[in-house]
Amino acid sequence: QLMMAVKLFEIPPEVEGVVVECGCFLGGTSAALSLACALTGRRLVLYDSFAGMPPPAPGERYGTLEETGNLCGPLERVQANVARFGRAEVCAYRQG
Repeated sequence: QLMMAVKLFEIPPEVEGVVVECGCFLGGTSAALSLACALTGRRLVLYDSFAGMPPPAPGERYGTLEETGNLCGPLERVQANVARFGRAEVCAYRQG
């Protein structure tokens, strides 16, 4: 998380853009990134299914039925963790 924040601070303020996190589990890293985003004046867009791992597709080599739903971090819990430990006002959530 520290290395991601360092890289974020290295981006010049005049460079436009948002920070994107793909997969946020329970929001721990999301909270930390939201603090860095708030300090650098950027938005953080969080993408996740908020439903855990999907069932494996036919022929899947690595996923198993037993892993379905694993790493589930419900949207409401992620939002609560970010609000408690981070800066919720810089965050946008995208489910899917």
